Amino acid sequence: MPLVAFTEAYVLLLEGNDVLTFIESLSTNHVEQLQEGESIQTVFTKPNAQIIDVVALHHLGSMVAMIGYSRNLQPLMEHLTPRTLSQDVKIRNITKLNQVHIGFGEFTKPSASTEIECNGYSLLVTPINSDVLVSEESWDEFRIKNMIPWFGNEISDSIHPLACGLDRLVHHSKGCYVGQEVIARMRSRGRQGKELVRISNAQVNKEEVTTRGVTNSLVIRRTQ
Repeated sequence: MPLVAFTEAYVLLLEGNDVLTFIESLSTNHVEQLQEGESIQTVFTKPNAQIIDVVALHHLGSMVAMIGYSRNLQPLMEHLTPRTLSQDVKIRNITKLNQVHIGFGEFTKPSASTEIECNGYSLLVTPINSDVLVSEESWDEFRIKNMIPWFGNEISDSIHPLACGLDRLVHHSKGCYVGQEVIARMRSRGRQGKELVRISNAQVNKEEVTTRGVTNSLVIRRTQ
């Protein structure tokens, strides 16, 4: 199966002795113990727990690569940059040097690529203008089948991670990040407000669809 181009991805390179502890202090998942060559996903949230961005991280020894959604880059940088002043962290934008693809199902990994494993799919970072076979078909169907939320569809800055199917990226024992108190309160009360569900097209209202497939759609619905 060909890869899908993630054309709206950015690629940041974070360097410095405090990189992992810096990300750990601001995001929803435990990342501090990430080893060289390992990948993980996490979420940066606002004080009200709404999403700033969902990112994939890959440990490159003395550096960490961060891949996210380009439309969220400015608010993310506004969130991160002031907090680097007292820490040994430098952030470089290397998007123009790289291109990002989504691999899912059975795919052939391009040569000279870095694979970042995510939940149910992979992000593959290659040098710009690499010769990669790309197809936009079937990615949405794969996401619907596997309940994978995506940028611009289920993931937005007006919703919190639990409501759009990102519970797995919000570690239950993680504390002291921006938005943590709100998420902890929702979990303790069992009231997250909304949830991501897969619904047959025959039963869904068109207005509530976030991703429409051939027979099923993804929908974010208010919980009872």
